[in-house]
Amino acid sequence: MRNARIRPEIRSIIIMGIFFYSMVISQVSISPTTLFLNDKSNSGTILVLNGTENDLEVSVEYMFGYSQSDEFGKLTMVYDDEEIANKYSANNWIKGFPQKFILQAGQRQTVRLIVRRPGNIEDGTYWTRIKTTSNDVSRIIEDRATEGVSAKIAFQFEQITSFYYKNGDVNTTMRIENSRISINESSLTIYSDFVRGGNSPFLGSMIANIKNESGKIVKDGISFVSVYFDGTRKLDIDKTDLAPGKYSAEISFISERADIPKEDIIQTETVTSIVEFELK
Repeated sequence: MRNARIRPEIRSIIIMGIFFYSMVISQVSISPTTLFLNDKSNSGTILVLNGTENDLEVSVEYMFGYSQSDEFGKLTMVYDDEEIANKYSANNWIKGFPQKFILQAGQRQTVRLIVRRPGNIEDGTYWTRIKTTSNDVSRIIEDRATEGVSAKIAFQFEQITSFYYKNGDVNTTMRIENSRISINESSLTIYSDFVRGGNSPFLGSMIANIKNESGKIVKDGISFVSVYFDGTRKLDIDKTDLAPGKYSAEISFISERADIPKEDIIQTETVTSIVEFELK
């Protein structure tokens, strides 16, 4: 029998498998996932927990960015908008201690964050992203090819925490401009175009209640949203068990979401729109 040889394309698949495995075992947990400070409290903490069996090298950095959506509700992150950064970024205000550290297996580290903001900023909410990068101190993946060629690869795992700084009188509003429904074989896709007002992002939820002709809710859906500027959000709802007939979709944006304490969310009036549709 000939000696078995791993074809290059299969070797690549193996390496990628090791890559994703390494990402999982190098993961740390960050708490909280969203941090709020304000002009009356300029310091806070995040907790970094190493839940793996390996010692990790951890670093904390900051990068400004925001999410934006197209007309179909597809979200992308923007990190290179200098004009918006100059107006809303808290990047240069925030410092973390320690910035780099070794976190032993099963251990935790408290990172203290201090904000030193300029004295002449306008009322409103400013933000940035806290990027926590971790990699195994000792793990090096070595791929030994049959030809004697070897490659050593070190992997990093990045996690993002949202940071908001509220200054003075903060407020936000939402106005639904238009809502529409796209119907396909298995689901309803609800789109809502909106305008965000005020001096702060809207953090809350998009909720849809599907009602039959009697006004009874037969389906519902919810999606957490972070709205920085005008745009569109979408929500998919399974319709496979809905009978043919006439329905209405009641779409609302509310200042509430399960992953952020209510006291941290800037409250505003709930806005609602209704779209009627028919299933045949």
